[in-house]
Amino acid sequence: MLDARRVTLVFCLLTAASSRAQTPKRIRIVESVGACPAAKDVQAVLEQSLTGVWVSTDEATAEDVVVQLWDEGTSYRVRVGTSAEKEFVDSARRCDERAKAVAVFIAVTTGLFEASAAPPAPSLQPPPPSTPQPPASSSVDVRARIRARIELELAGLFGGAPNADVTGGGSARFAITAHRAGGQVGVGGSIGAAGLAPTSLDLAGGRARLIRVPADVSLRFQYRRGRWQLDADAGLSLAVLIVSGQGLANPTRQTVLDLGVRGALSATLWLSRRVAPFVSLEATGSPSRYQLAVHDSGIVGQTPAIWIAGALGIKLNLL
Repeated sequence: MLDARRVTLVFCLLTAASSRAQTPKRIRIVESVGACPAAKDVQAVLEQSLTGVWVSTDEATAEDVVVQLWDEGTSYRVRVGTSAEKEFVDSARRCDERAKAVAVFIAVTTGLFEASAAPPAPSLQPPPPSTPQPPASSSVDVRARIRARIELELAGLFGGAPNADVTGGGSARFAITAHRAGGQVGVGGSIGAAGLAPTSLDLAGGRARLIRVPADVSLRFQYRRGRWQLDADAGLSLAVLIVSGQGLANPTRQTVLDLGVRGALSATLWLSRRVAPFVSLEATGSPSRYQLAVHDSGIVGQTPAIWIAGALGIKLNLL
């Protein structure tokens, strides 16, 4: 449980000692999920208790210490930079106390509290001549500014084609996206596969039984705001179609590979950092329609030009 008296005591010590702070900092605060504590509340506590510290909730730059906040209901987490992270438990959801606790954690983690509480004693020796320091590696800056996100999607499907009955099945998808630290837009890719129950296809010369097993590779664009996430996919699809005559004399069986293009939109609501329900709608177009011959009389129809499916499932954050 969050000890309010301990937080208040440390907060008072932090405020009293901050006037002697020697090293200014640039801190950016980002709300990754939720708003308790809100970034602006943590900003107000830091600006009130520390001097020589520049705090903002705008877009981060390479010189900033990025602080991320996650509101997970009865608990909340804070990450400072790329290594320091802590989870707090507060079932009462006291947002003001949470903001103070986060401010104390930021000050201790970034060294502001130690610098304020114990300033160095004055030296009797003249300071040595300053020497230029080599610039920091740009690769470290890039790693600090980029955040990777890995997600697994499991869903139930329902859909079909204009000349086919509606069918259902299941799908699995693996996606990786990259975001700038504190940014809302990400870019990445996804790979998925599905298994669908057999459906009936209306042809000019009768009906056919169709089994479709699709897989795809797609480019993904992602937008996140608070608990909501929107994804847009665009890529290539390859499906195995197994077609056989249904209710026909001397039916035959035919297997084709259907290459097409895929587009999808999905909306996700993160209930916690790890789990979220989502809903999606996708369409797959087949530029090349294959001739079908499902009995001895020859060609009786073509494969559908478009497939449409909806999905409802669970998304898991693996990173």
